[in-house]
Amino acid sequence: MGTPDTIHYLIDLLEFLTEANPEVVFELSAHALLGAGRAQGYQFEHLGVDRAVKLIGRFLADHRDLFEDPGRRQTLVCCLDAFIEAGWPSARRLLYRLPELLQ
Repeated sequence: MGTPDTIHYLIDLLEFLTEANPEVVFELSAHALLGAGRAQGYQFEHLGVDRAVKLIGRFLADHRDLFEDPGRRQTLVCCLDAFIEAGWPSARRLLYRLPELLQ
């Protein structure tokens, strides 16, 4: 179980490691956001949404090919949904732009 501040530091570390192995970093990030992060309320943290949207935006910009896999694309949407359900407009904007970004 990770507290929101632990999840935040983990996401920072994973963002730093993205270029080494983007596929594994995305899977670990999604696991942290949807597992302990969601259970501990990370999606309600202002810094959490900023970090998650930035990380997901970076994946979409630099590693778009990762999301050719339907399962990974669904995981991406689930990550954004967690923050949308918490009421964050930046996550909603990114979700609305997904079709354009994934082309």
